[in-house]
Formats: sequence, C-alpha cells, structure tokens
Amino acid sequence: MSSAKEGKSFQNTINYTIYGMLFGILFPIIATLFDLNLQGLSLSLDSILNVQSSNPLHWIIDTAPFFLGALSALAGYRKDQTDEVNRGLEKIVEERTERLEKKNELLKHEIEQRKETEKALVEAKEQAEEGAKAKTQFLSTMSHEIRTPLNAVIGMSGLLADTKLNNEQQDFVNTINKSGENLLGIINNILDYAKIESGKLDLEVVEFSPAYLIEDVLDLVSATEVDKKIELLYNIGDEVSDYVFGDSTRLQQVLVNLVRNAIKFTEEGEIVIFAKSEETSEGYRLYFEVKDTGIGIPKDKLKKLFLSFSQVDASTTRKFGGTGLGLAICKRLVELMGGEISVKSEPGVGSTFSFDVNVSKSDKKLGLRNPENLKGKNIFILDDNDTNLFILKSQCEKAGMNVVTYQYPMDVYSSVDELKKFDIGILDMHMPDKNGVQVAEAIREKYSKTDLPLVLLSSIMDLGSIEERKKFNLYLTKPIKQTHLHHNLERVFVDVEGMLRSDEKESIQAFNLGKKLKILLVEDNAINQKVASKMLERLGLTCDVAGNGIEAVQMCRLISYDLVFMDMEMPEMDGLEATKMLIKIQHDLKKLPTIIAMTANAMEEDRKRCLEAGMHDFLPKPVKLEAMQDIIKKWFIEPKT
Repeated sequence: MSSAKEGKSFQNTINYTIYGMLFGILFPIIATLFDLNLQGLSLSLDSILNVQSSNPLHWIIDTAPFFLGALSALAGYRKDQTDEVNRGLEKIVEERTERLEKKNELLKHEIEQRKETEKALVEAKEQAEEGAKAKTQFLSTMSHEIRTPLNAVIGMSGLLADTKLNNEQQDFVNTINKSGENLLGIINNILDYAKIESGKLDLEVVEFSPAYLIEDVLDLVSATEVDKKIELLYNIGDEVSDYVFGDSTRLQQVLVNLVRNAIKFTEEGEIVIFAKSEETSEGYRLYFEVKDTGIGIPKDKLKKLFLSFSQVDASTTRKFGGTGLGLAICKRLVELMGGEISVKSEPGVGSTFSFDVNVSKSDKKLGLRNPENLKGKNIFILDDNDTNLFILKSQCEKAGMNVVTYQYPMDVYSSVDELKKFDIGILDMHMPDKNGVQVAEAIREKYSKTDLPLVLLSSIMDLGSIEERKKFNLYLTKPIKQTHLHHNLERVFVDVEGMLRSDEKESIQAFNLGKKLKILLVEDNAINQKVASKMLERLGLTCDVAGNGIEAVQMCRLISYDLVFMDMEMPEMDGLEATKMLIKIQHDLKKLPTIIAMTANAMEEDRKRCLEAGMHDFLPKPVKLEAMQDIIKKWFIEPKT
C-alpha cells in the first residue's frame, strides 16, 4: 500500500523520465535516418558510423535529448512535489473548512439559543414589569382606600381630644387615636417596602445636625414610653460633627423604627442611642447604637430579624404584634446609605442594634447663644440611673461646666450645707427613698431660688403639683436634649426667676392673617369634607366645598379663592384634571389660587403627579391638624423665597 502511494506520489516524475528517455533514443535515430537519406546512403552499421563520425556535432546533437530528458525528469519531480504540497494544503483547507462549518453550526445553534433566551428574558422582564406595575397600582389603590376612612378616624379623634372630656372619654379617644396612628405606621411601612423593592426610593442629600436628629427621634417616640418605666437617653461622641450632609429623613426613619422596636420589647429599664463618627479613606461615617434592657433575642433566632414579614417566633407576633417589616426596611435603608446593620442580644439582658451610614462632613457649628453664660459654672446632678448620670455629666462638661454627681438622695441630704459652692443643681424626680421634690424641699429650707437655682428632671406625666414645681426654677422632660439643656441652663442664669417649661409645645391657635382667607375644599367624600372643615374651623378659618373637579373649576371662575385643597380621586373630573384646567384658564380668573393636594394617594409617584399637574404642595391623608396648620403658615404667613 505504501509502494502504491509512493508511485502515485511520483507519477509525474516517472512519466516525464520515460518521455525524456524515449525522446533521447528516438531523436538520434530519426536524425541519423534523416542524414542517411540526405546523403543517399543505405541503412547499415557502416553507414551510420560513417555519418556519426563525419561530424562531431552529431554526437552533441544526438546526446542533447538525453540531457533534456533528465531535465524533464527533474521537472516531473518538481511537479510531483508541488502537487504534494498542494494536496497537503488542500487537505488543511478542507479540515479547516470542516472545522469552520462545525463552528458555524455551533454558533448558529448558540445564536438561536441566545435569541430564545433573550426572548424569554424579555417576556420575563415584561411580566415582571407588569407585575410590579400591578403591585404598585394595587398598593396605591389600597393606600387610598385605607387612608380615606383613616383620615376621618385620626382627624375626628384629634378634634374630639381637644374638647371637654372626662377621664374615661379622654382615654377612649386617646386609644382610638393611637390605634389609628399604629395603622398608619403599618401602611407607611408597606409602602416604603414596596418602593425599596421596586427600586423607586431615592435618597436626598441635605445638611442636618445629628444631635437635633436624635432629639427629634426621641421626641417622636417619647409619648409611647409614658405608660412604661423606661428611661430614654442618648449620648453623642465629642468627635461627631455638628452638621453633616446626608438623607436625614431616612436616617430618622431607621432610628425611629429601632427605638420603637426597643420600646415594644422593653418593660422597664433604659433605651439609649449612642452616636459616634470616624473619618475613613472612603469619607465620613456615622455609627449608631440603639441599646435596650428588654427581653433579648436567642442567638438561633437572630438571623430571622432582618427578613421581610418575619418575627422571632409566633408567640412574639401574638404578644407584641407587628408586620415584621420594620427591621427589613431598616436593613434596606442602611444599605442604600452605604452602611451595614447588625444586632447583638442576650435573652433577659437586652439587645443592641448597630449600624453605620456614609455622610459628608459640614463646617457648620451648633454653638451656644452665649457660651460664657455656662463656662466655669459649678453644677451638681442627682440621678440614680448610671447611664443618665453619665450622659448629663457629659452634656454639661461639653458646655465647660464643672460637674459633681450624686447617685443617692441621702448624699445630697447629708451635704446640704456644702451646696453653696454650686451655681445650679439638677434633680431627678424618681429615685429610691426620696424623690426629687423631697430633696428640693430640704434644699429650699436653706437656699432660695436665686441662691441656688434647681432644675427638675422628669417625665411629662409626673411633674408634680403646681406647689411642688414652685420649688424649681425650671423643669425639663426626659429624654434630655443636649441643645435644649444648654439653652435652658443659660436661661436660668440670665433670669433665675424664670419658671418656663423647656418642652412646652406651640399650641394650636387660630390664625391671624390680617385678612379673611378664601378657601375652597374640593372633596367628594362627605366624611372627609366634615373633617377638613372642622380642622379649618379650629384654625379660625372657613371654607367652601366642591364635590368634584368640575364644580371646583366653576366655583373658581366665580370666586377669587386664595387657597384650594384638592383631592385627587373624584368622579366626573379628578383633582389632576381640575388643576390643569385652572392653570389653562388662569387668564380668565382674577388670580390662580394656591392649590394643595390633599389626598389619600400618598406614594411618591402620586406626589410627583400632583406637582407635575401644577399643584403647589402635597398633603397626604390622614391629615393632622398640625400639618394643615404648618402648610397654611408656609404659604400665607412665612416669607416665600
């Protein structure tokens, strides 16, 4: 088989060699015969030899074909080699072509698979978007449907609470109001979770004070603590910047959730917010801890805490309630702000939730109005709670005061004569053996309010009688705010006769606008018409009422309204269309009124839709009297920039 292959491989060489040999043999014979014929010689050996020997050129001419034959053989060999190379190249080309065809088939198959996958992904994406859209629409609709009656519950109970009621009635109203607020909190949590899940929750960057933020958090939750023996405290590290840039709203939401969660699971003891900061290579970070002395959490249950719609166990859900969304939302919000959240806990001892967030440092300072009023002053503090004592001491030392602390009332009793070295004293209301009022009575036997000013530290519900409070120059409510503490201690030194409460809130009073404000309420729900009208009456204002957008436009053509509270969802013409119509025909109106959306559609998308339609502001239901008061102040009393 090998010989046959070789023969085939050198076929041209063999052929060309034979052709050369034949040519080399035949040419001399023919040439000789031709010469014999020309010379007229007979064909014989002697004649042939005679012709060949007669001219030497005959030998050269006769032998030349043999050389030409050799060259022909060489040419044949060269052609065989070339053919062999060509066959090898053709084989390589065939193999490569075959491989390319196979790859093309694979690529074609892969492209078809990718097209099918892309098609499936597009379909899945469309289905997911449709599902998300349907979920958002469902949540928006449910929010509207729930907030509409809830507006009446909270609004009317709030108005009822300000009327003359006996103790039992007041308790009933407070229960209704608190339940409404709890339901509103659940709705807000569900909406926030939906916005986070859909990626539609955007962070804002504003300048804020961490100290004020924590104080606002404690203000929001302190009412919940009234019926429990809990100390609400906080401590801010000296290194924490007075002001930072970040999303204060979402940070406050996280802290409020964590503190309320701590209150829920703590019957007595203390809940403390710790804040500190650190400058890292990535920027400025705030670190927070919310520590409680509550029931604690078993280690094997900790991993469930930050899961959506999850509680530690079923018995916890039954006893304490809740949707299980609060901590899941906290985790998502902290992660959105570039941080992490964790928890350490021990059953029966308490829990500590820790988290950090990215912020930017600001150069703005808090500062006291007149730091010299406190610097160098001597102050004593009496409080049986170690944590509270430490925090108060730190807060006073930050103002440059010299601080001495007492933990037991008898220590102050036994050293009343030595108290003359102090410029002011702070007494806690609740302590073992003797309370703050009893200690103050002993001090007042020797020192007047100008000799030694005293500050009572207590909760809102146990400030004592008017006669008892007269022994103090000032009384502060827990939790103590650092900035309020400093400012109020300043006030004591400026006017030692001052008896004002530091935490007295601005009361709801009728507006004095200098003119009668013309208001139109556009609302199709009869109960909500009544709620909003009564709220405006409480503020000393009256309103006309329209049942839908068509009526609103017609009434605005006839009467020059200053303010329109516009509902979104109404029959015939909704609030958005009515607003667009008023803007379109504003040249036919004496003036375009300030239009405020007042709607149960409380999602961010609803706010944007209202503002894009031309409304000036947004007031979500359920509407609180304070919120209505603030928004009227914003547009008709406070200077607009």
